[in-house]
Amino acid sequence: MLEKIFTQYRIWDSKKSFYRQAMQRYPLPDWYRLLQQAGMIDAVIKGAAPGNIWLALSQWCLQLSGLRR
Repeated sequence: MLEKIFTQYRIWDSKKSFYRQAMQRYPLPDWYRLLQQAGMIDAVIKGAAPGNIWLALSQWCLQLSGLRR
């Protein structure tokens, strides 16, 4: 199934191992949460939501890297 998704989204063979490693870093609900946070960061960047973009972006990057606050 994963190979079908890689083909559908045209993921290069040389990049597939990176995607597999990233998918193992967190369970699926955590990926949904990170994606939702990325959307909120995008809204802050565009001025559609209040917040400190640099703080939000740095916290998001730390969470994505596996560090917890």
